[in-house]
Amino acid sequence: MNPVAKHLLFTCLTGVAPSFCGAVTGIYLTGYGTQEQGMGGATIAVGQSAMAAATNPAGMAFVGERLDAGMGALLPHSTTESYGVNYSIDPSAAPFLELGYSHVINDSITVGISSWASGGGTKYGSPFGGIPGNSATESQGVFVHFAPTVSYRFAESHALALSVVGSVATFRLDGIEAQSGQQNRGRDWEPGYGIKAGWLSQATDQLSFGAFYASKILYSRFEKYGRILPNGGDLEEPEHWGVGVAFKPSTDTLLAFDYLRYNYSRAKGFGNRLNFSVPLGSEDGSGFGLRDINVFRIGGSYNVSAKWTVRGGAELGNSPVTSDNTLFTFLMPVTPDKTFTLGATYHLDMSSDISLAYAYSPTKRIEGTGVSTGVNPEAHLHYFGVSYSMKF
Repeated sequence: MNPVAKHLLFTCLTGVAPSFCGAVTGIYLTGYGTQEQGMGGATIAVGQSAMAAATNPAGMAFVGERLDAGMGALLPHSTTESYGVNYSIDPSAAPFLELGYSHVINDSITVGISSWASGGGTKYGSPFGGIPGNSATESQGVFVHFAPTVSYRFAESHALALSVVGSVATFRLDGIEAQSGQQNRGRDWEPGYGIKAGWLSQATDQLSFGAFYASKILYSRFEKYGRILPNGGDLEEPEHWGVGVAFKPSTDTLLAFDYLRYNYSRAKGFGNRLNFSVPLGSEDGSGFGLRDINVFRIGGSYNVSAKWTVRGGAELGNSPVTSDNTLFTFLMPVTPDKTFTLGATYHLDMSSDISLAYAYSPTKRIEGTGVSTGVNPEAHLHYFGVSYSMKF
């Protein structure tokens, strides 16, 4: 890809300020789509917008013809205590753009596309740890996804869907010259791919169920970082899956509950635990050491009037960072284990809406143990989202 085109793509889709997604789900936000985020991401069993493919692609079968375009700003705050000295990331606000479109072919077939970003990073104003020979520490790994989707609706209230997920990833790591034995390598870009499948059934007018499976996103090797990332530059997004149920006790009220599983330990790079018996970049070399996590989401929405819908939700789980693997967490301090959300939609008219969402992940500190003793990361974050929806 042309270097100028790469820079424009990265700037337009993810902004330029280093940040990290750092919610309960590690490198992912608490749901994708502003309406979904307002409900704590609990939307596996109910289609909310054309961003459905970012969670359960089968939701695309129930949202009709529509376009959803949104932007969120992530405001992280992270400090890592390293052997008695505190290092804080520079203040930043990283924008994340989202786009979804769905088109109804007939009563059975709906096609669409959803685009979203995930990832993380940090920027310190000085070398982390004060190691001689290192420049100012900065890391970033951003993954931008595009998911063309086909859904098949049958018996009116049931749907199956398949998404082919294409991705463009960029990775950069500065400020560890002394540890790696090489100068800063700059930004590396690689393509990736995976699949996502989903099911959604409206059992009754009040009760629906859903499930999805997302494969790993496999990337070409990041060769610029072959002496740092495991196996000569491997980095994968984790396989994950989830199930959900939604209940409408009245025409104006919706309640939803989801369970999700993220298998970070099986993802190269993100899952490799500390291993000082081999050099960095080796087949079993050290990575970020994130563990598998179980995530629970609960959310609800209520139509206050013909013009306003309000939402709220929560996401709870176990932090992907473990106490014996905090040594490299300063590069991606995804410590939070809970997130609380609020949201609202203002219906401009019968075919267009404006939606808002806010999420807060309280501070979570991990005390290092074993080989990580003395390295104690903590982080909290705020997220603000806004979107515009048009129904055709």
